[in-house]
Amino acid sequence: MLSSTEHLNYELATSLVKTIRTFALLPRAALTPKLLYSLKPYLHLLHADRRRAVARLLAGTLPYAIDSLRRHDVLREWRLCRLCRRVGIVEDEEHMLFCCPDPVLETARTALHNDILVLKPDWIHARRRMGNWEYFGRALMDKATVHLVADFVSVSFQRCADVPVLHITSEEQLQALAGQVLSL
Repeated sequence: MLSSTEHLNYELATSLVKTIRTFALLPRAALTPKLLYSLKPYLHLLHADRRRAVARLLAGTLPYAIDSLRRHDVLREWRLCRLCRRVGIVEDEEHMLFCCPDPVLETARTALHNDILVLKPDWIHARRRMGNWEYFGRALMDKATVHLVADFVSVSFQRCADVPVLHITSEEQLQALAGQVLSL
């Protein structure tokens, strides 16, 4: 089973392979570094912080608890989402980008989808057939929508910077958190 980052990289690679196959008919001399550079639309983003955010996502160097707490040998199931604080919900790419009910992320996620459909109205039908990662990868590889995805990724990273990581170090802490969440 692929991790979220591996799945996104797979979707991007699949898209790149299709594009490269298109260029396979060109003479060898036509495959210049400039042409290859154009195959990664996020490299053309005007804001360096947005380029860095997308590059970090693709490289799997994330501010999410799934990655940051790994270095502290925290059990995977204890790397809970700092935003929704729900026991059993690991703060990983899938959760933060597609599922977290944090109001800031939900607003940004809704805006992302609405803005993509303004630019690409025909994608609404394709979206119904695609998984989250496939749709996300498609938007990331499209020159017209890549800036929207980069903005959203940047918002999710900023939320992680704004809210301290939830550092669970014992079963007792986990049980206490479960009790707090249930009483809310």
